Amino acid sequence: GEAASAPGIDPTARIGAGAVLGDGVRIDPYAVIGDGAVIGADSVIKSHVVVEADVRIGTAVRIDPGAVIHRGAVLGDRVYIKARAVIGGPGFGFASDQSGHQRIPQVGGISGSTKVGDRVILAGQSGLAGHIEVGDGSRIAGQAGVIASLPAGSAVSGYPARPHFEYLRAQAALYRLAPHVDALEALIRPDDDG
Repeated sequence: GEAASAPGIDPTARIGAGAVLGDGVRIDPYAVIGDGAVIGADSVIKSHVVVEADVRIGTAVRIDPGAVIHRGAVLGDRVYIKARAVIGGPGFGFASDQSGHQRIPQVGGISGSTKVGDRVILAGQSGLAGHIEVGDGSRIAGQAGVIASLPAGSAVSGYPARPHFEYLRAQAALYRLAPHVDALEALIRPDDDG
């Protein structure tokens, strides 16, 4: 793992008016902290991160290089944001009418109004539909598509997301079935002689 880093603010970092930095915060080169932002104790803001105005960041948070945390976003304690992530940016909601496509406001960097509990893992390219809740300690596998609320401690895979072991069992069944598809189709194919 990475060695513990010494707290401090690199001289190239920009700290906005009224920003509040907790004890032990580290701000790396070229990071930008907006006006009125609050960063909790022992948090690490890596190089080229942008934390916009009025963002609230909890304690022991790590934000990797190039990430953007948009105005008004709130991160709890011990959150880990990977490089180049965008939190709180505008969503991709549109409605069409005679004048073209009109943007529909979206809330959050995950689909609108989705609530994500504590200690949740969202693996790469996973997605969450809007207006659902993901319970504490849930694990969402890579490329899983969650379209309904999940209770605490869920482990899901696939699209639509299913309990992980159920998904694995279904995939294994498909692979066992594949060599027999021609024979099965022959059983249901009408007789060629008419």
